[in-house]
Amino acid sequence: MNEYILTGAVILGVLGAGFGLLMVYGVSEVVYFGIAVTAVAIFGALAYSWWQTKVDKTVETLKVDVLMKIRRDYAETKEFITQAGELTDVAPILRDLELLKEELKKLNLFEVEDQNTEAFKAYTLTRIEKENRKTDQKLRSLEALAAGEYKPRLDEYINNLRGALSKLQAGGYRIQGQIGEFGEVAGLISKSLREMLDKKKKLFEKSVAIIDLCITEAEEICTACTKLGDVASIDDCIPEARANRLEPDKAVRLLVESRRKLTGMLKGTFEEQRTQLVSSLEEVLKLVQGEQVGAEWRAAIEGLLAKALSADDPGQMKELQGLEAQYKSKTFSLISELHGRINKLEEETGKYYDEKVWTPDLEIEGLVKSVSPRDELKSFTAKATEALAHLTQQLEKDAVFLKVIQSYAKVEPLIVKKLEDKGELKAAEFDVKYPDKFLALYSLKHQETTFTDGTLAMKKAPSKEASSLKERLLKKRKVQ
Repeated sequence: MNEYILTGAVILGVLGAGFGLLMVYGVSEVVYFGIAVTAVAIFGALAYSWWQTKVDKTVETLKVDVLMKIRRDYAETKEFITQAGELTDVAPILRDLELLKEELKKLNLFEVEDQNTEAFKAYTLTRIEKENRKTDQKLRSLEALAAGEYKPRLDEYINNLRGALSKLQAGGYRIQGQIGEFGEVAGLISKSLREMLDKKKKLFEKSVAIIDLCITEAEEICTACTKLGDVASIDDCIPEARANRLEPDKAVRLLVESRRKLTGMLKGTFEEQRTQLVSSLEEVLKLVQGEQVGAEWRAAIEGLLAKALSADDPGQMKELQGLEAQYKSKTFSLISELHGRINKLEEETGKYYDEKVWTPDLEIEGLVKSVSPRDELKSFTAKATEALAHLTQQLEKDAVFLKVIQSYAKVEPLIVKKLEDKGELKAAEFDVKYPDKFLALYSLKHQETTFTDGTLAMKKAPSKEASSLKERLLKKRKVQ
């Protein structure tokens, strides 16, 4: 309204000035000047009025925004302090918070509807912002007071949770890694109430996740026990623990008790299977020490053996069964690989099939086919070790003979020279590696020689009488 009064006053002032000029200078000089000034003044006043209206609207919006902020800050603080009430007594602080709310209501600075009251409209933006700062300071003070009450209770809560999880670990559950993660969060520094509440939430969630892992482990152990006897009474504890997973103390008690009973049932069977698996792995390991079996295979068997030896808890029955499956798979793969290598080698060595030179192991094919990972452990190991023994021996034999074949061209001239010099050559006197193999191979390639009892010699020429008799027989056959 003041803007319109100001506009009217400006107009009247300009008209008065124009009238004065009219009296002094006359109509012709002043009329145009007066009209121009009047038009400028009118449009200027209208522009100012529009701008001022926009400014007022912006101020009103900001006032409402501050009011909403006061409400939000109060609600958040009350929520956090109420959450703190789960561990400590915050009733006095909530009463003080309620008093602050009543004070704000009296000032028409709390309810959404307060923005429509005359009292609120009469407030300047500066006054409302000042009340907001005062309110914020009071809320912070009340939150800090609640944090001071909450801190020792939170420490006690964390210690209780840590103790419950330690019982699970002591009971045999494999949660060492998860407990380490829990400890990392528990060790984080938290000063404000909000940080403390967030810390409690994270620790609670981690503890529930750990309990869930233990429930799953208990179910797996229970499944392994079903073949050994009645587990109904124990089995009931596990669903009850799941139903109480949000109550750590109760859930932990049920889980520790159920695992103790279940592992007691498994102890004898577990020890028997573990002993048998360790024995099987040791038998196979003895057979893969030769240079023809790669170091990676030995490392794989040694790794499985180490794991089997470290499995000392009946609750690890599932892991033990997993190790058994890995043992069968690895051993079967090793047998298949060695068999394939022998077949490839014998494509070359088979050309020299001779009792004195090289012979295959005719049992290998049947032994390899008899090995099946589906067999129970004892039967599998018996068949696998027999096949491995034949495979490794034959592979060593084939590898040696392959070297003989590859080096024969260099050794043959030495044999020829020795024969020419002495007429015979004994393996014991032939200074090369694998002398008997080289001499047997030479005899196979040269039919005019014999290799008997470790000695290579030229065949004796037939006598004159025998030759004459042979010729007469041949002539007689032609006549007939």
